[in-house]
Amino acid sequence: MRRFFLIIGVLLFASCSNEKDEINSLMSSDKSMKKPIQFVFQFIDKETGNDLFVAKKFFKKDIEIRNEKGQKLDCETSSGEEQFLIVFPMSAGAEDGKYTIKLSSEIVVKIEVKLDVTEGSYKIKSFKIEKYEFNEHLGVIQVKI
Repeated sequence: MRRFFLIIGVLLFASCSNEKDEINSLMSSDKSMKKPIQFVFQFIDKETGNDLFVAKKFFKKDIEIRNEKGQKLDCETSSGEEQFLIVFPMSAGAEDGKYTIKLSSEIVVKIEVKLDVTEGSYKIKSFKIEKYEFNEHLGVIQVKI
């Protein structure tokens, strides 16, 4: 009987310590505690202000976003009658870096992002787009091509 309680005690202790280790692992993981950043882009004609995807100058199938290591990144799109938006989420654990958004074989937009990583969130220290002017309107980065 004593042996039975000893075995049960060891099993309970082992299962509790494993559960605690898993919780501590999750709690100490900076990546799981950070909120990702997302950028929303609209590409507009620098002369008219018209959306270039709506005007059929660019096409959804040609969009390609890559990080500076050349890895292809996922993006989402949203379209309406007057605008086409590209939503580019930077995953949790994101770092400073350079990114490219290929709109066509001739147009590649280069972006540089510097982040300030603080407890629980990211803040954007700087955001630059090479070669093209841009402004932010209602949370959308409008790039003038």
